[in-house]
Amino acid sequence: MFWVVISVMLVAAVLVVAMPLYRVQQALTMTSICSMVAIAGVTGLLYSQIGTPNPSLVDTDELSIDSMVGSLATKLEQNPNDVEGWKMLGRSYMQLEHFPGAIDAFRKAVELESSQNGQSLADLGEAIVMNDARVSALLEAGQLFESALAIE
Repeated sequence: MFWVVISVMLVAAVLVVAMPLYRVQQALTMTSICSMVAIAGVTGLLYSQIGTPNPSLVDTDELSIDSMVGSLATKLEQNPNDVEGWKMLGRSYMQLEHFPGAIDAFRKAVELESSQNGQSLADLGEAIVMNDARVSALLEAGQLFESALAIE
């Protein structure tokens, strides 16, 4: 698929040069043909030189979402009163579908805010529902949603 897109882009680039030359000369001359070949050649040369990233230069551990979330969790162990950090950790766990971790993080945020932030309560309720669809969990989440609505 990638090569199809690259080929279409190359043809479009050649046509951008070829069409005005064809309109002026009303024929494909050696100049227009050389222009098209030159564009294709320069494009291929540029792509071969700078278009392909070197995979050895990319540190996949550093870019791993799991490692970033783990790093945030470690920072929060050192600074447990960072409410925004706990919320971010909860949202990160939600994206990773690690719902028990999200519940713990949102509970900590709610605790630090003394249950006075409606968004945090709603986030905790959502994490509980996503983790467990049993009636007891749904009742707890429902109470959290009602509290969030009352605050907001």
